[in-house]
Amino acid sequence: MAVPGWALFDGRSGRLSYWRMAIRLTILVVAALAISIMLQPYLGRAAFAVFVPALAAALWLNLAVSARRLHDRDRSAWMLLPMLVLPELLGLMAQAGGRALEVLLFIAVPLALWGFVEIGFLRGTSGANRFGPDPLGDPLPETPLAASSDA
Repeated sequence: MAVPGWALFDGRSGRLSYWRMAIRLTILVVAALAISIMLQPYLGRAAFAVFVPALAAALWLNLAVSARRLHDRDRSAWMLLPMLVLPELLGLMAQAGGRALEVLLFIAVPLALWGFVEIGFLRGTSGANRFGPDPLGDPLPETPLAASSDA
């Protein structure tokens, strides 16, 4: 069985495809949660069986498109660890509260913001890079005026 391109971690994705996927995943998760909440009076905790697969799919697809966005920036997908995974783990640890909460949030928030800006807003590298061709197409060809000025 072939895996669709939008579920793969290799290749490159532009900002527009990233934001389209982010909006679709948000709608998916919110809809699954709403359905689970509506079914809960009838099914009890089993109603969340609707939400868990949707959340797992959204997590996988978010990691895949984020990895491809980093590839577009000519960065390794391993950069997802300090940008997305580490802030989440620090946030979970911070739930213990106390003075440790302030320190962990002081570390987690800048990492998460860095990932948000890097993945969501910064333009990718022009032209092909080590992860594949430019998702926006080839860079602009050299103009005749620029070619003649080199001679």
